Amino acid sequence: MNVNRLKALAAAGELGYKNGRYEESRKWFQMALDMANRLGDAAEEVVLLAKIGDMEIRAGQAKTARDYYEKSLLLARRENLHTLEADALEGLGFILPSVGGSLSQARSYMEEAAKLRRMLGNRLGEARSMCNLISLLHESGANEEALLLAPEALEKNLAVNYRRGAAIVKSARGLAAFELGQYEQAREMLEAARQEFASIGEPDGYGLHTGSLGLVAMAEERFREAESLFGEALAVAETNQTGIYAAMHHQDFGLLYVIEERWDQAQPHLEQALTINKENGDRLGALYDETLLAIVRHAMGEVEPAGQMADEIMRAFQEECFAEGMVIRWLWQFHALLVRLGRVEEAKGVLIRAREEVQSAAQKIQDETLRLSFLERVPHHKLILNFISK
Repeated sequence: MNVNRLKALAAAGELGYKNGRYEESRKWFQMALDMANRLGDAAEEVVLLAKIGDMEIRAGQAKTARDYYEKSLLLARRENLHTLEADALEGLGFILPSVGGSLSQARSYMEEAAKLRRMLGNRLGEARSMCNLISLLHESGANEEALLLAPEALEKNLAVNYRRGAAIVKSARGLAAFELGQYEQAREMLEAARQEFASIGEPDGYGLHTGSLGLVAMAEERFREAESLFGEALAVAETNQTGIYAAMHHQDFGLLYVIEERWDQAQPHLEQALTINKENGDRLGALYDETLLAIVRHAMGEVEPAGQMADEIMRAFQEECFAEGMVIRWLWQFHALLVRLGRVEEAKGVLIRAREEVQSAAQKIQDETLRLSFLERVPHHKLILNFISK
């Protein structure tokens, strides 16, 4: 009876996770963890500790997430649960850069996980570890390294016929190329990933990469194509009730309409994105939504409310720290908001911070062609550097 109850609690957590209801999911996983502890089910404890760690990441609690992953790793090693040990190593690898750890240490965790799976004769697991390593490099801004390692990772996944893994590698490769301003390569890889997800029956993957293709189109100022792709992507997310993806696509629509000064169309999309991102604890995503909304409200004549929103955003800028790639996009839009409000000195300070972020990211790129592409082809990077030089 208790075992069935444990399974039911874990299943409820998985359902909440799939639907993007992370707070609800975390509650179910915690209840399952407590029961697994009482039952002495160490393997289930290891799994649930890692799951809750993931929930803490979604809630922006990186340090707490690290604690859960470390507990998961220690328990897996104590119980000689080597497959689960590899899972915990990968979790720690993902979280380490966001809590001040080095990318090299994070990468070593990922490589240790791949080595452990290889020693166990688990070629599929090793291929999955390579997928996660590529994703880590992209998420950490090491896009050049992601592009260099992608062919090997793709080969390992194709060798074991792990088509989902191949799709993930193509996705990371496409997104890395996008961040570096390599739009032709990005479009090719993202389209390949989209078709791969469609062929294996994963509509969420198909929809997500449809939205990513929309971002490429928007960066190249093909706005009607971008609008069509965002619409298709949002329809998939809403059909599957995948909240976090719906937020992304609403945000994409909002930015597109802000660029085109279609204020009345931007507002409802941004309000929807803000609601979902707040529910899921995505702090930076919510700040980005609020910044774009403040721009919209100012443009529609609501100057005082826009100023009040800017005050709140400024507090976050001064007090909070973000290590995600999207921070540069947010800073550029926040600068634009402050310029609109006539707050010139504050705008200058935000722009200086944005320039520092761009230059720091550029210094990590060894290949000169990729570095120039990153600085000169990515629209907001080019705007930031050109604005500063005036």
